[in-house]
Amino acid sequence: MSTDSFQLTTNPFSQQGRVPRFFETPELVQRYNLIKHLIQNSEQLLLVLADMGSGKTSLLKQLHTQANENWWIYQIDSTPALSSEVLLSNLLAEFKVGHEGKPSTVALENLRTHIAATRYKSQLPILLVDDAHLLPLATLKLLVELAMQGEAQTRIRVVLFCEPQITSILATPDFAIVHDSLIHTLDIPTLKKSQVKDYIQFYLKGTNYYYQNGFDDERLIDDIFEQSAGHPNEINLLAYQALQKYVGQQQTLHTTPQPDKNNLLWAGLGILGLLFAVAAWLYWTMPELFLGKQPKPIEITMPVQPLVATDSLQSHTHVIPEDTAPPIVKLSIDDNKPLTKDEQWLIQQNGEHYTLQVMGTHDPMNLSVFIQKYQLANVRMFETQYQNKAWYVLVTGVYSSRSAADQALSQLPEPLKQQSKPWVRRLSGIQTAIRR
Repeated sequence: MSTDSFQLTTNPFSQQGRVPRFFETPELVQRYNLIKHLIQNSEQLLLVLADMGSGKTSLLKQLHTQANENWWIYQIDSTPALSSEVLLSNLLAEFKVGHEGKPSTVALENLRTHIAATRYKSQLPILLVDDAHLLPLATLKLLVELAMQGEAQTRIRVVLFCEPQITSILATPDFAIVHDSLIHTLDIPTLKKSQVKDYIQFYLKGTNYYYQNGFDDERLIDDIFEQSAGHPNEINLLAYQALQKYVGQQQTLHTTPQPDKNNLLWAGLGILGLLFAVAAWLYWTMPELFLGKQPKPIEITMPVQPLVATDSLQSHTHVIPEDTAPPIVKLSIDDNKPLTKDEQWLIQQNGEHYTLQVMGTHDPMNLSVFIQKYQLANVRMFETQYQNKAWYVLVTGVYSSRSAADQALSQLPEPLKQQSKPWVRRLSGIQTAIRR
């Protein structure tokens, strides 16, 4: 690689200004195929849940670019400022329907008529909604109604890509239609440790750093995985930092002045000449050095230091007793706020395992009432952020496999499931939320 190649002018892991790239894993391909199947064949609302930075947008873009031939897709990039009136107006414009000056009820009927006409032509109208949890309640309610109310032929397929807290929003009385209906909920799996290196190389393909990048160091890959908990967005950040360090080292190596070989040769010859001159002078001034006359030997006595044996370095495994509380860990964003015992316990669990999220709320007192109401045991609470406010989440149980977690979910009381819409969540996503 030439010196000019060691110039990191762009971030190969950045998604800004680019079409998100879709890194395939067996788990993600399985989710992708299932989503396509449900869109094509199911009338139910579909939620795709994942924490921030887990690849929701990449998956949405992949669905959009690889759509079935009969799909009519409209994509919504959610913001808190997108009102239900603006959304309705935008949808009518996409269907090329005039709506100026018409009441919202009339506009909505016109929209449903054109949805039915589109489906009559064997086209399936679909709304792909990114970051749906950011939408105002009225706008989110309109989307749910378009997906779940009215005659089947007048409904539109709606896929909400959102963060997990939307389950608590949908559990409120405003969304009673959701409480009594079947909806499909899927999560996006995080990357496994064995997939991290391939993921990084996937983004480096086509750059100057595809073959030389420093990511052959397995310790570096392990460190990136541990810090990111397998979340793609975190991996992107850590990989870019590692690449910057590697490029800086290579630039230093290639710009350090190297000694001239000719100069080294002449310097060596000069030293040899000097040694020859000294030897000649000694021969003429002290010939006994060369004629065998040896000086009287001098005996030198030195104290002998005893050898000290040193122990070889050994590794030790420290086991923390179960009844010993783990050390207090400070949050990076607020050094005055330690993690709770529940949060410490969640951080220490295997990130590949699963738990059940049963409730989320801005008021932690609601969690206490919820626990008492349903007599829940083995629960843990952690704090994160939602809509710039503290968001308290209640989880229960730890399961080593998704199937075990699904079985536990099915055994929860029906009133609880109707009220809070619990779902299966991977612990690595919770650990990332706590670390933030």
